[in-house]
Amino acid sequence: MLRSQSVHKLTKETGVRFSAPVEAIPGARGQVAYLGKGFLEVIAEEDSDKLRNTELGTGFAEFAERQEGIFGVALEVSGGLASFIDDAKERGVPYIGPFMQQAPLSDGLHIQFGTAFLGYDMPWLIEYEQSRAWDSPFRLSGIEVSAANLSASAQQYRQVYHLSAPVPIGEAAYEWQLDRGGIRLIQQEQGQPGFSAVTIADKEREYRIEFVPEAGMTITQSSL
Repeated sequence: MLRSQSVHKLTKETGVRFSAPVEAIPGARGQVAYLGKGFLEVIAEEDSDKLRNTELGTGFAEFAERQEGIFGVALEVSGGLASFIDDAKERGVPYIGPFMQQAPLSDGLHIQFGTAFLGYDMPWLIEYEQSRAWDSPFRLSGIEVSAANLSASAQQYRQVYHLSAPVPIGEAAYEWQLDRGGIRLIQQEQGQPGFSAVTIADKEREYRIEFVPEAGMTITQSSL
């Protein structure tokens, strides 16, 4: 699914609005949807040769080939992105980045944010200017990540994101509640582990945006 098709589908089915396209990383274009204090980003390959000239671009291209509908979501980064990456490197956590970019705002200004790719089993990480808030009826409710080894993934998340112990959800999931949406790890016995769903909500409905290999991006909604 092309980026423009993903953006069109999200706008049509949820009503969320996206900014003008930006260069997400060299060789890829992205569009940002602002969700109150956070945002999500849809990214797609634009120039394969340019994209694969960098380690970050190659990592993204390999990620994009695994599933359709690529998203970045804004999560807390304790101490800033630079210190986070240094800490991740010391702990042996694979990452690629960061890359700095600017996303346009409706007032004609731009906001700078940085991204880092942490591998298939973690969301694309974004740090932005937290003092800014945007006029949007939507909020980021949470993200879902499937894990082949639930306890090992939970320990990695605790170390990387500096989180407390998660709350068990039955015997097959863990959950953390953060200021900008929760993180839920789900045990997956079959298929590829990794970033699998984003949930956004307004005052009346919640929208679950899921990445299904056979069906592409699917959107289901429920009343609050």
